[in-house]
Amino acid sequence: MCLQKAYHCSFLPRAVLEKRVPVRRLALPTACLVSFLVSFALGCQGEKVVVVSSATELEHKGPVVSLAFSPDSKMLAAGCADVKRSLDRKPSLGILRVWDMPSGTLRASLVHEQWVNSLAFFPDGTILVAGCGACAYDTMSKSTATPGMPRPIFVPHGSIRLWNMEAIIERKVLKLPWSVCSVAVSPDGEYLAAIGARYATQIHVSIWDTKTLSERGSIKLDGFPLGPALPRLSGAGMNRLIAFSPDSAMLAIGNNFGWKKPGVVHLCKVPTGEIVSTLALEIPQVVTNITFSPDGKRLAVVLRGVLEMFSLSGKKLHSHWPEVGSDIGGVVFSKSGATVATCPGGGDTPGCTIRNAYTGSPLVSFLSATKAGALSVALSSDGQLIARGDRSNKVKFWRVPAVGR
Repeated sequence: MCLQKAYHCSFLPRAVLEKRVPVRRLALPTACLVSFLVSFALGCQGEKVVVVSSATELEHKGPVVSLAFSPDSKMLAAGCADVKRSLDRKPSLGILRVWDMPSGTLRASLVHEQWVNSLAFFPDGTILVAGCGACAYDTMSKSTATPGMPRPIFVPHGSIRLWNMEAIIERKVLKLPWSVCSVAVSPDGEYLAAIGARYATQIHVSIWDTKTLSERGSIKLDGFPLGPALPRLSGAGMNRLIAFSPDSAMLAIGNNFGWKKPGVVHLCKVPTGEIVSTLALEIPQVVTNITFSPDGKRLAVVLRGVLEMFSLSGKKLHSHWPEVGSDIGGVVFSKSGATVATCPGGGDTPGCTIRNAYTGSPLVSFLSATKAGALSVALSSDGQLIARGDRSNKVKFWRVPAVGR
């Protein structure tokens, strides 16, 4: 480890992280001295956690609601939502920005007619899929779930845009009669799936063949795809409500029935969309993120502030990994499946955390100077970079130490 990295990484007891000792931007020698004194004062008791405080910031045009690394880890794409325009009853806009990694050089900035809610690369990295949709607001009716916020109303149309990343040109646009919340591309590159809503009580899921873009399967479900309020603005990440299994044979779908009612996860056949099993969840919170482990044997489900791990048979493997009283703004497995990365959706918390995927124990904590809650998280396929998008209109990324890969 070089001297500069040694300044930015220190070993602190787990108790420090759980108490969330404030960390500010300090001169490097001062930061090292503070870390040493805190560790010494607490006797270095408890499980050691690597703390990384050096982050690179990238500017965006609005709250960063979606992130995706390219399969070769050389590009980072981020989508934002122009919330202010929606609150002002103006047409929604979203911006998709793509940077070269790890330099942070801006490669493209692409304007969309709606919020860029979700992003997914094709396995070969040549095509980037953007799932777009928006919410209008009834300013005369206040949300009961998010005090002070107007009640959101789903816009009954959306789109999926496919971008050629070599030439930075739009290859195809799929216009849909429902607002797109999440998109996913199967690991074998054969299928594209999307989930969204036309009305606040009906979920739409479609599966397309990526070669012809013809629809192969569709599902309509009763429920709330995003809950009765807009979780993006209250801190919960909502950009992964569907996920393909690693063998591309199964699609997991998150479904909710109310803000404080237990949700479910449906497991469906690909490409028909036939539901083969339903995983009932016990915690009365909305499902906000779902993802498969790389070996396909585990399913991680985020219920706002709780991360639960299930086997595909429905057996609960681990439960209750809270982000210290905060919503979880996203979850993603490392390529090895040994660790998971999470970001807290609330303010005044560490920027991101990498945990042991089997025990939930924190291994690495990435610190953020801003208090804006996370809305999205992404981990590069080589495991060397972790990125977080938040409500401060910024993307932050850190280098991951070896213990977190």
